[in-house]
Amino acid sequence: MRIAPALGGLAAIILCATTARAEQAPVYVMEWGGYGTAPGNFWFPSDVALSPNGDIYVADTQNNRIQRFDKDAVPLGAWGSLGAGDGQMSGPGAVTVDSQGNVYVTDTGNHRVQKFSAMGAFIRKWGGPGNGNGLFVDPVAIEVGPGDAVYVTDTGNSRVQKFNSDGQYLAKWGTAGSGDGQFDEMFGLAVASNGDVFVSDVTQDRIQHFSSVGAFLGAWGTSGSGDGQFTSPRGLAADGSGNIYVADMLNNRVQKFDGGGEFLSKWGAFGANDGQFNAPLGLTADSQGRVYVSDTLNNRVQKFVPPALPTEASTWGRIKAGYR
Repeated sequence: MRIAPALGGLAAIILCATTARAEQAPVYVMEWGGYGTAPGNFWFPSDVALSPNGDIYVADTQNNRIQRFDKDAVPLGAWGSLGAGDGQMSGPGAVTVDSQGNVYVTDTGNHRVQKFSAMGAFIRKWGGPGNGNGLFVDPVAIEVGPGDAVYVTDTGNSRVQKFNSDGQYLAKWGTAGSGDGQFDEMFGLAVASNGDVFVSDVTQDRIQHFSSVGAFLGAWGTSGSGDGQFTSPRGLAADGSGNIYVADMLNNRVQKFDGGGEFLSKWGAFGANDGQFNAPLGLTADSQGRVYVSDTLNNRVQKFVPPALPTEASTWGRIKAGYR
């Protein structure tokens, strides 16, 4: 684990917005991980999620497991192995947590969703390969919304499916294509506190915005590297204020927007230094605007905080000393 030694040297890696609504981008405070199979190491971490009590869950995809950490990134346990049995996985693509602390995983290679307790005890599963209601082809993203409704990007079927917390099918929307409400290659998904759903349409380099039942509300993004443009947008996250964060994978950065798609800020660049990324895939944000990013090809998770939380950065510095 490495913690930022100070905030003063971050100017070189923080890219601030320049529009009329410019915000200062979040600042790097810590990272953990490294390639491997030991506790706290990762092999292609593709997503990260937060529980109501502050625990952190990481989809450690190529290790076919979910890892759990406390708020200080201390490993608390892991579960999963390669296979198709209950609790086994084949390339878990994403992880999310409901209001009760239950954990949901898209078991992508097995075309299903699995639900676990906070400690990793298997509760139930649903899905299977196919295009009927409740079936999946390569499900990737998963998020929980108001009322613990569960939303899944059913990528191979170019649709979003909605379930209750027990896996009962509720609704679906989307078809293959490039029109409004259609998807070419969908990936990430975020649900705002008002129930609105945001989906990344990767090859169209755009984010689409829907109501909780799939009514199309808008879209933003074009191909490129400018503010509000994307090159292969992947993971999405919503914070407590309804802002949307996008893992702009091939631009190796994170972009922040308001709920209407107006650009607010950006940070990151290609590399392995503090605040840099190599193909970021997943991310999550909490109600205070803290952002955790799965820096996938660097096999680590990075944490960023708003500049308004400077005392938290100082706390991480004290925590670092405790690990030496």
